[in-house]
Parts: sequence; C-alpha cells; structure tokens
Amino acid sequence: MSDDPIKKKKEMFGENGQQDSKLILWLRRIGVALMVVLVLVLLVWFVLILPKTNEVTQLQGELATAQAQVASLETEVASLEAVKPEREILSLLALANAARFEVSGSRWDAARAALLPASGTIDRLAVELGDGYAGTIADLDSRLELAKDDIQAKGRTAALGDLDIFVGILEDLLASLQTN
Repeated sequence: MSDDPIKKKKEMFGENGQQDSKLILWLRRIGVALMVVLVLVLLVWFVLILPKTNEVTQLQGELATAQAQVASLETEVASLEAVKPEREILSLLALANAARFEVSGSRWDAARAALLPASGTIDRLAVELGDGYAGTIADLDSRLELAKDDIQAKGRTAALGDLDIFVGILEDLLASLQTN
C-alpha cells in the first residue's frame, strides 16, 4: 500500500473505478430523491394535512355541542308533548264552564256558541290519548251531545246537570293524567 493521500481519497470516496462511480452516483441520486420526497411529504403535512386535522377536531367539537343541543331540545319537546292532553282538557273545562255560566243566565245562544269548538277539542284529545282512553272519550262525546240537546231544548236544570257531569269526567281524566 502506498501512502499517497490522493489515492486514499479516491479509494475512500469510490473514485477509483468507472463501475464504482456509477454505483455511487446512482445511490447519491436515490438519496437526493428520497430527501426531496421526504421534504415534500413534510411540506404537505404541515401545509395541507395539519390545518385540516385541526379543522376536523374543531368541527367534531361543534358537532358534539350541536348533538347536546339536539338532545336537550328533544327532551323539551317530549315534555311539551306530555302537556298537550292536559291543555286540551283545560280548554274543554273552560268551554264547559263558559257554557254553564251562559245557561245559568238563560243565554241559550251564547251557551250553544260556547260549546261549538268542544267536539273538535274532544277529537284532538282522543288522538293524543290513544285507544287507552276510548271509553272516557266516548263518555265525553255522549255527555256533550246531551248538554247540547238540553241547551237546544232550553232545559236549564238538565243542561247544568249534563255540563256538571261533563266537567266531572274532565277533572277525573286530568287527575288520572297527572298521576301517570
């Protein structure tokens, strides 16, 4: 072996032959290409993917908040739906009491007018309560028709009696719903 520094340098860096230099040149190009690809991947990651990841995280938080609000609103709707039958019953009570007041003053036309919306209200109540209260709804319908007939015939005592029974059925129904 010789102590020639140039020869050692060529041996060390692969410049001692044509075949070695082609292999090293090829490996260098591959290395540079890999470095460029790595830099591009990092650039894409930090410029495109990372901001979108943060945006997705933010949107997931907003989605969770919106889902919590929807759950709260669904609970509120359910509680309001439970009050609907009670509202209809209270409406019927108001109509019956207005009719009783008019009958007691012998204002027959006003008493008939007070009971006009009652049939529709009973129909809505029947839909809201379902088949479980079909007997009670039938009793309300028949008692309302009796009261209307008594008002038409100007029978004060009979009309007041039928309206009192009508109100009693409504009060029992209201109490039944409030205990459930």
